[in-house]
Amino acid sequence: MKKLFVLFILLTISIFAANTLYAAQIGVIIDGEAVSFANQQPVVINGRVLVPIADIAEHLGYEFEWIESVQTAMLCCQTQVPQSVVVLTMNSQVFTANGIMHWPDIRAQIINDTPMLPIRAVAETMGHQVAWCGEQNAVVITPIIPPLPDVDYILIRDRRISTMLTTLDLSGMYLQDYEIEPLQYMVRLTTLEQH
Repeated sequence: MKKLFVLFILLTISIFAANTLYAAQIGVIIDGEAVSFANQQPVVINGRVLVPIADIAEHLGYEFEWIESVQTAMLCCQTQVPQSVVVLTMNSQVFTANGIMHWPDIRAQIINDTPMLPIRAVAETMGHQVAWCGEQNAVVITPIIPPLPDVDYILIRDRRISTMLTTLDLSGMYLQDYEIEPLQYMVRLTTLEQH
């Protein structure tokens, strides 16, 4: 009977260890740069990697706000147009990204007093590609760069500009940020002047 009890305890521990792995050896690489974690390290639960929200948000270009009263994390990216907002309530079955509901297969949760998010589910809604690199034992995150449409010219303030130019002078135009967005289609541009 004693052997059976010991066997049961060992089996229970091994099952728990397989489902939750506190993995100091799990890394996260964003745009080729390894992320360091202040306190809590990433964990693997049921085959999914959860990471500390505060440590990862800045690397993804987001500001992090924690609302303790409702156990909710808000991630905001002001540089994207329109602004991108991700809201994760701990232990909720859903999270929202720009008002769209998502159902990850593992919930955001608090581990050792640290809000943690399922990195694949959240990063993919932020427009990133997520992959597992077994050689580095790391989650690798890269931005998804949409293909640019094939265009022959762009318009900037009714000025038609060929996308084949390598040099462009916009001096004296005093352009706003939104007015220069079409420059992204000028893939051969090497010199831009604007005074």
